[in-house]
Parts: sequence; C-alpha cells; structure tokens
Amino acid sequence: MSTAFVLAFVASSMFQQTTPPMSADDIRRSAEIAQQQAGAYPADPDIGPWLVDLARHQGHLKGRVDARSNALHVLALLRAAARVSPDCADAHKWLYDIEERMGRPQRAEAALADYVRLRSDDDAAAIHLFRLRIEGLQTIEQRAALAESELKRKDLSRPYKSELNLWLARHHFERGERDDAAKYLERSLLMNPMNIEARELAYTIFGETQPELQRVEMALQLIAANPSQANLIWDLAQYLDSLGMHKRAQEWYNRAIEINGRADAGPVPADYWQRLAESYLASKDYDDAVAAAGEAIKIDDGAAAAYLVRAYAYRMAGHATRADADIDSVAKLYRANIKKVREEKRYDDAADIAWFFSIFQPDKKLAMEMSEFAMTPFHPSDKAKIARGFALNLDDRQEDAVATLEPIAKDDQFAAYELARIQFAKNHRDDAMKTLTHAVDLQTTGLARQMIAALIEKENGQIPARPIDTKITAVLDKFRRDVFDYHKRPGDFLRFTIKPIMNVYEPTAPIRATFRMENIGAFPITFGEGFMARPLVSVSTRLGGDAGTSFDNYLTVLMSSRPTLLPGDAFEETVSIDVGDVRTWLTQHIDRPVPIAITAMFDPIWDGGTMRPGLGTISAGPFNAIRSPLDASPAGVDRLIANAQSEMQDVRIKAADQIGALLATIVAASSETKIAPELTQRLDTALAKLLTDASWQVKSHALVAAGNSPLSDRTTTAAAPQVRVKQPVVKLLAVRLFAEQHGSKFREVLEEFCASDPDESVRLLAASYLPESARASIDQDSPVKVTTTPPND
Repeated sequence: MSTAFVLAFVASSMFQQTTPPMSADDIRRSAEIAQQQAGAYPADPDIGPWLVDLARHQGHLKGRVDARSNALHVLALLRAAARVSPDCADAHKWLYDIEERMGRPQRAEAALADYVRLRSDDDAAAIHLFRLRIEGLQTIEQRAALAESELKRKDLSRPYKSELNLWLARHHFERGERDDAAKYLERSLLMNPMNIEARELAYTIFGETQPELQRVEMALQLIAANPSQANLIWDLAQYLDSLGMHKRAQEWYNRAIEINGRADAGPVPADYWQRLAESYLASKDYDDAVAAAGEAIKIDDGAAAAYLVRAYAYRMAGHATRADADIDSVAKLYRANIKKVREEKRYDDAADIAWFFSIFQPDKKLAMEMSEFAMTPFHPSDKAKIARGFALNLDDRQEDAVATLEPIAKDDQFAAYELARIQFAKNHRDDAMKTLTHAVDLQTTGLARQMIAALIEKENGQIPARPIDTKITAVLDKFRRDVFDYHKRPGDFLRFTIKPIMNVYEPTAPIRATFRMENIGAFPITFGEGFMARPLVSVSTRLGGDAGTSFDNYLTVLMSSRPTLLPGDAFEETVSIDVGDVRTWLTQHIDRPVPIAITAMFDPIWDGGTMRPGLGTISAGPFNAIRSPLDASPAGVDRLIANAQSEMQDVRIKAADQIGALLATIVAASSETKIAPELTQRLDTALAKLLTDASWQVKSHALVAAGNSPLSDRTTTAAAPQVRVKQPVVKLLAVRLFAEQHGSKFREVLEEFCASDPDESVRLLAASYLPESARASIDQDSPVKVTTTPPND
C-alpha cells in the first residue's frame, strides 16, 4: 500500500485493525524511552501540527513512487511532531496508523493511547484501545478490574459505555452469574441499541426466547445496521418463507431485488426471481408468480426451472395453453442438450432431463436412457436416484421404483411425491398420506411442495396448517421501514457539510477545513465496512476559479470516530487540505489571489482507479474561500525583508515561509509580478540569514522554505552547519533539505546518520533516502539510543 494511501486512510477504517497485544510493562518502557528522548525536544505546541502537515504533504507527493522509503520519511516527521508537541492529537493519530501498518504494534499502541488521551470524543479509538489493553492483561481479574475502572470514569461516550458494559456482561455470563450479566447487558443495549455483539449475547442469555423469533430479530438488527445489504434482506425473506410466512417474505424479497438493482451490481440473478415466483406460488398469487418467473426467463432463457414454475402458475390460473407452451420450451431445451450432456458427463443435468420426461412430457425410452446414464457414477447423486425412481415408475417397474425412492423420501419432497403416487396406485392410501404429510413441510415453497399439496387435496386429504407466529409479525411490523430510504436519499437523514476555517487565508497559512456529519433522521446511522456508510470523504479542489486547475479526489478524510451516529448527534474532523500537489501549486502562485473551491463526496465508491458517486453517496460543495496574495512589488519585498529581521519570532517564521514561497514562484516562472534580479538576491540573502536565526523554530521553517526551490550558494552555506547541530528538529529538517537537493552527493552523510545518530527521527529519515539493503536494520526499528544532552542552539 502506498504511503499516500496510508496517510489518507483510503482503504479501511483506522481503528478496525487488530494488532498483537502489548503488555503493561512494554507500554511503560516505551513511554519511558519516549520521555527520555523528549529531553532533547523542547516543547512547542505549534511546531508539532506544522510537522504533521509536512508529513501529510510528503506522503501525498511521493507515496506512489517508493512506498516503504516514503513511509520511513513520514514516520520520522511524525515521531518528531509527537515529541515536540506531546499534546498534538493528530500527530499521535497518524503515528498510530503508520506504526501499525508497518508492523510495530508496541509503538502503535503507545501512540493510540496518547491519541485517546487527547481525543476522548473518538469512540472508535477508545473502543479499540480498550480491546488491545484487555488482550494484553494476563488474568481475568485484571481484565474485569480494567473494565470496571474505565466504567467509573466521567464523561464517557454512549458507544464506549456500551462496549464496557458488554464486556462485563460477557464476563459475568461466562462465570455463570446470569443476573449480573443481564444487568450489564441491558445497560449496553440502552447505551447503544446498534451494538450487534450485545444483541447476539442477549439471545444467548435469554434462552427462553423462541429460536425463530431470535433469528428474525437478529436479522432485522443487522438490516437496520446496513439496509443496503441485499443479501441480508434476502436471507430474512427466505427464512420467513421457510416459516410459511409467504406474504411477509415477499415484501423482503422485493426489497432485496430493488436494492440490488440500485446498487450497480448488474441484473438480479435469475434464481432470485425464481425464488420469489415460488413464494408467490405458495401464497397462490399466480399472476405475480407468472411475472416473477418471467423476469427470471428474461435474464436466463435457459432457466428450465423458471419455465416449469411459470407453467405451473399458468395452469393453476387456468391458462393451460400458455402452460403447455412453457413445457414445450423446456422439452426443446432439454432435447437440444442431450448430446452435450452425455459428452461432458454432466450426470445431474442428465437426471433433470430424465425427471422431466418422466412426468411433464412422458417419454419412457428417453427417461430410462437418461436416468441410467445419470446413475453411472459409483456413488450416484440423490438427484440421479430420484430421476431413476420416476423413470422406473413410468416403465411400470413399481417395486424397483419404491426400492430406489423409499430411502430418500423422508428427506426429499420429489422422492416423497413419486413414492406416494405409487402407494396410491397400490391402494396403500394410509401409507401414501403418511408419506405426503411428513414431506409437505420439509420445504414450504418450491415446485415439489406445490405438487405434494395438490396431490393431498386431490386425495381429499388435509394439509397441516402452520400457525402464524404473532410475536414474529409484531417484530416485523415494528421495524422502521424508513431506513430503506437512506440509500435513496441519504442527504435527508445525514447532513454532510464542509466549512473552511476562514473565508480569506493569508499567504502560506494552512488551508484548514472542517468536515461535519450530523444525523438529522429518526434512526441511528452506522459507519464502517459492512454498515450503512463507509466513513470516507473524497476531496476535490479547484484553484484559480473556473479557468483554474482542478485536483480531483486528491485527498481522503476518514471520519471514523463514531461507529454509530444517533439521531440528533453530530461530529467533526478538521484537517489541512493543502497537501501534495495542491500545496505545491499554491506555493508556486504565492503572489496572486487564488479562489479555492472545495467539493467532496461522502461514502464514494472506488471504480476503475478513481472515486465516483455510488449508492448512498452524499456530495457537498463547492465551498469557497480565497487565498490572499503575497505582495511581490518592490515595496512588498521591502516589508517582507523587514519582517525577516523582526524581533518577534512569529513574524520571522511567517517571513521565512513567505520568502521560500516567493522564491519558488520566481523559479517556477509563474509570478504575475515582474521581480527584478536584485530583489531576488535580497530575498535569498534574507532567507540565508533566517537559516542561521537564533530561534530553532525560525530555522526549522526556513529549512523547509528553502527546499521549495534550488539552493543558492548563499543558502547552501547558511544551511550546511544545521546538519550537525544538536537541536533535533533543525537537524532533521536540514538532513531532509540536503538529501532532497544534493542526492547521491549526500550519501555518505546519510549512511553515517542512519547508522549512528542519537536521534531516532534522524536515523529514520536518513534511512528513507538509502537503498533497501542500507536501511534493512532501521526497518526493524531497533532499540533507540537515548540522549539527554540539552541542545545548545
């Protein structure tokens, strides 16, 4: 996976990964190491977020070129960000993700713990961390104590409380303490009704609930969590059909077919339509059965079973001529395939042919030949035996037919049907009715079931009535059908908005925007793979107005902090969107006002290498802002150089950023203002001075700014000593600058730093520029060397 994907969370939820457990001692040792290393990192709350944005920018620039190398580069910047700004939640969030993906579980869990400490509103992260900690504890008593202590904390979110109560419910249930288990389980479901695991445990604990009701309730719970999953709906329909609740089943069959048609999944399979047609047969809705079977035939004109179902429906509706036409179609289809079936030794297909010509268009010779061929294998299938029994009865060999059919009649309706016909022919009425009565409820739908029912009625028998379960009907009636409207009109239930942090951004200021999700519906909305929506936002930006440059789907934002969003609830994520090529374009056009139009898709689909709207996608925007220009006139340059000499550190930092951007604009020849060479030299001189500034923060910004364009002799001379300073952020960024600009000429220095630098971020960064063999040891993330020497610059 490319680092751009790692940093952008394109593929999957950040906190749905599983990592090996980490012991409490491991966590403490990791924290001690980090604290020791932080001694060389004077804290600065602003540098950390700035380094995080630089890491994300780096990932989007190079992620698809050399993923492993770029991952180390990004990791170096993020570790530095987390140490210089320990309270920067984003640093720990991105660190968790990349450490986990690179197979460093101890580092990942430590980062996740810091992130959860700083972002208590991220339910998914808190739940994942709790599960990791539980796995890392040695005894059940320690695990229970952790869950109970967590539950006593104040201001916990409802989903997290639900998770804690669920764990304690399971714990007490496993100890046989049913009353305590029930108490915690009730609290879990109260906190989060969409907790599927809690619902499953409830069915286990409350065993007195009838199994049929349990299964229907569970199916409805799963459907409520993701009403776009046609397979879940289809399974419920089939189960209701099996309970004899055909009318109820048909609602769910039709919903599944509708959703399948809206999901760009291709035509509904022919056997789906056939199953619906069989359900209509069972409820004696023959016109609907004809229509559904007809849809199956449209999709697959070789679907013999669909023709037979439609023929049966036609005959029951009094359309004998149409029924005969469908029977003729099947006969023609089967006769045309006989040679191929024999050549390819398709024994079950031969059984179908034999069975058909035994009952629908009797042909004794053909039925016997094909049934004999179907019985060729040493262990013939039950289908072959059934066809043979039908053929033998047609050939007046009733005793042989009974011997063939009787062993399987107790489990197969077709076998039972033919056996009963033979029994009736022998005047063994009681045996025949017993055979039919046993078989009639083996399946509640299908052609065989209808044939058995018709035979019972013909012989003046009584078909056992299966009572409709009123508890199940009540549960079905109570289910909110409006959840099915979510994927038709998701914007009616989930409000997705983007809001730039400001309307006008200063030159070189980060372009930050807030993405907000609000549940404005009446039912919970679930996020994640296999649920109502993937919490992924794909961002596009147009810079420069209608005639400007578009960057389509260049950035993804994962909004995974809430697994479930309850009605009336909302959450936000604020991120910098000027990363990768967008940041480069803005930097190289610093002297012009830039209209910024932001658009986004929530829950898009990945299709052919790009993102596009799909079922349930919500589009937002454009949301507009302006990046104001940097004044590149002679007077503006004078002010910029004056700012570079300001006594205020923040002013000098801004000046470093802006001078670097203006020099990049000049080099890119994209300046709207003609800048005289002498002004360019003055800017270069000012940047060189900032590279030797007394403030390490100013030097850090200046080193990144200098990398926006080729180094001059002046800036090279000023930057070179920073490679050997003890201040870790300055050294890190100086190494980055010269590795980028000097390439192979800097190789020996990189090898030295990779092997022996006391700072882990510097070692990682140096390794990222070396060939695979040279960075093999650093890839193992060997124990870090700790320095407590305070920086002197």
